[in-house]
Amino acid sequence: MGYANYYPTYKKVQAMYIGGLLIIILLICFYRILQKRLKIDRSGLFLIFYSLTLLLITLWKQGSINQGFQKIFVIPCICLIFADYLQRNPEIVISTLTNVLLILLFLNIIVFNQLLFPQLFLVDNHIIFLGHVQVVSEIGLLAVFVGYLNCRYFDTKFKGCILILLALCNMIYVETSASYIAIFELIIFVVLGKNLNFRKIICKSLPYIILILIIVSLFLINIKIDSNTLAWDKFLNGRLSIWNKGILFVKESLLFGYGAYGVKIQMFWSQWVNNGIGFNYAHNTVLQLLLDGGIALTVIYTIMLLSYTRDIELVKYEKIKFYTSIIMIIFVTVGFVESLTEYNYFFIYLSILPYVPLLMEEKNESLKENNS
Repeated sequence: MGYANYYPTYKKVQAMYIGGLLIIILLICFYRILQKRLKIDRSGLFLIFYSLTLLLITLWKQGSINQGFQKIFVIPCICLIFADYLQRNPEIVISTLTNVLLILLFLNIIVFNQLLFPQLFLVDNHIIFLGHVQVVSEIGLLAVFVGYLNCRYFDTKFKGCILILLALCNMIYVETSASYIAIFELIIFVVLGKNLNFRKIICKSLPYIILILIIVSLFLINIKIDSNTLAWDKFLNGRLSIWNKGILFVKESLLFGYGAYGVKIQMFWSQWVNNGIGFNYAHNTVLQLLLDGGIALTVIYTIMLLSYTRDIELVKYEKIKFYTSIIMIIFVTVGFVESLTEYNYFFIYLSILPYVPLLMEEKNESLKENNS
């Protein structure tokens, strides 16, 4: 949350609270695994393996875990808790997630906005109630997906529409390139998605599209700044400059990277912010993966995404499969200019995917009970 940037005590309390929750989640999941009541799907195992790989690389390269505790341990905990509760009662999970997202997005744009709290949450300063402005494209996409599930599966269509509307308003509010990319793609996909053949092409080609996007991302981070690309660097708020600096670190430790938060990128503006120590945020998911875990972590991440595309293929209803697919495509595209692995929202979306077919089964059972 944005308050953590201004109040160190709040940040410490928040970290302690999250740490306590993680311990409780792990104990609950471990107990249910011993009882053989918790089954982790194939994709979830890949996600846990991704986190374990990042943990081992961090310990190897740095000797300890300093800043990366939340980044390394929150992801598998999310996977485990979602796997547990979505197997038992998917409707309650989606309903709870919907309510949390509604509250957060409402507070961000209606209550704790820059008009009422300009000294804290001025968008031009890049800090808002939800945290850094770069996070809104990701939380917005998750909210759109969850809102769509409400509209399709449950008798909460109104709540789902409000959530989608709030998500779009928040993305427009922060005025980031990632949010504009997400909104533009959503509009294009929704319009083109009215064509049945287009929907079929997207659904059948999803694994190949994801692979192509990752390759495109690799190409982007290797673009050199010169007179021909300087305008693009300005348009992307200096991202080409950041990528040029980051790729130099990658070349020095290509196979395994540096571990979580193992390297700081120094830019000319670093002397004015964050005490001049630079930053780890790579503004590109593939570059972030290469810095954190090199080729090894990047390959595991790619395999993990392809595994989740298999889960989407199991969705029987074509429209639901299409809209679930395009959210993944947009997420990965947003990863061109943001580091998806730095926040948990993309992983929450991924953790839901294996259980989307269960939502349809629950809806069908509910319809049968109402008709009997």
